[in-house]
Amino acid sequence: MFERLRRVGLSASVSLASLGLITSIAIAQIQDDDPIAFVGHGAIFSQAGNEISPTLQSMSTALAWYKARLAARLTDAQRQDFNKLDQDLRTGLTLDEQARLVVDASLVDWLLDTVPPEADDRIRQKNNALKRILRTKLWNQVTEAPSQPYAVDRALADRLASNPLLTAKNKIIPFDLTAKGGEAYRAECLADGVPIPPDFGPGSGWTSQGKIDKADLFIERSIDAEVLSWTSASPSGICVALPRYDANNMVQLDGVICLGRDTSKTCFWDNEKNGQTFEFPLGTSRPFSDFGGGTELQASVGGVCSDCHAGENPYIIHGKILSSLSDTFGAEWYHPLVRTGDTVEWPQNPGPMDSPKACTACHGSAAQGEFAGRLPRLSSSLTGYCGAVMRSSIGALAPPMPGRVNTAPTMPQGKAAGTLACTPGLTSADPRYRPCSAATTVDCTPNFAADDPRIKEPDFPNAYKVSCTADIGDLLNLCKLASVK
Repeated sequence: MFERLRRVGLSASVSLASLGLITSIAIAQIQDDDPIAFVGHGAIFSQAGNEISPTLQSMSTALAWYKARLAARLTDAQRQDFNKLDQDLRTGLTLDEQARLVVDASLVDWLLDTVPPEADDRIRQKNNALKRILRTKLWNQVTEAPSQPYAVDRALADRLASNPLLTAKNKIIPFDLTAKGGEAYRAECLADGVPIPPDFGPGSGWTSQGKIDKADLFIERSIDAEVLSWTSASPSGICVALPRYDANNMVQLDGVICLGRDTSKTCFWDNEKNGQTFEFPLGTSRPFSDFGGGTELQASVGGVCSDCHAGENPYIIHGKILSSLSDTFGAEWYHPLVRTGDTVEWPQNPGPMDSPKACTACHGSAAQGEFAGRLPRLSSSLTGYCGAVMRSSIGALAPPMPGRVNTAPTMPQGKAAGTLACTPGLTSADPRYRPCSAATTVDCTPNFAADDPRIKEPDFPNAYKVSCTADIGDLLNLCKLASVK
């Protein structure tokens, strides 16, 4: 969710927007050493092994070096395309210093796709790290000021998203949080190509996909849930609602997610506004304008939507009912439009990342996704996705209290479901038991909060341990790392 003449390591005159002078000036001034030696957990390091503090200057130096090194390998025809792309992205726009760096990062991606494949494969990794850093406001010097998101001007964002010379996988999606709620949020979503659904109730365009079997629910299993969907032709998209209702058929929770397929933008609503929820009888009429979205989801009972709903599509597909939904993907990696103003900003769907071997058949790799979509880039910023969605799907949740069972694992699909994690401290007679194998040897027991009632059980901690395969253990370890915005 990132896209987008000064003094640099090359010279004061070269940003490679000096177009025709690429070969005569830039090549001659390429530095001997890469300004970034390596990337570690999103941080960038110098040749001396010191972590580089991101500033406008350090980012400029690195990007200029990579552009010059890669541009030196272009043919004359390729150089013409490069110069045209550079012109198309910049001409007529007033760009601040960081916006120019966003353009440079996009140009480096284009160069990496164009030069011979053997050229500098590590630059791709480093440029991806730089693009993530560019989603946070940078300064001319190192500062201790609190980080804040950075978004390019909409005109530049539109150019980066629509230029035919940029491949879909390398388009830099702008970091775009909203400060709007209510009607203004709905209007912003619609302007971004996200359909706004009709009111709920009899005779509406909403279609019931059926009731989810409680065995397939991985959260709030004490109440029932129905899946409603509505599709839109213009703008092209889909909305899915999940009313959760009690024994009296009163809807307690009802989140709504709408995806614009052409723009890949996604908006979120819930049956609450500013922390105040409302209930209504299942199947009765309810204006969609009653549902809160954007800044109205302050201190939301429904939680931080973009935390759990991460990955290539915005929906969490569990069980037969949800799996029956079609066209739940946008044209690109989906981009959530969520509230700003929180002390900790809502995550903006980081990714994609390579899948472990056990997951590639469904999720693919960062470069090429499969039918289930690519995985998000995991870190401590996605606690909901890591702790609830992923652990549940692969069977790595800690056993619950006696007398209860976790929802059945769904990954990997088919007969192998539930083979990635096990319960080494339980016997086969226990309903919570899942067998271990020679591959499930890595301890992946989640942390328990101090007030977790399982801690007081006489068989704690042994009965609540979880073991995983090595690659799943590595995947879960990513969730403990600090994120790089």
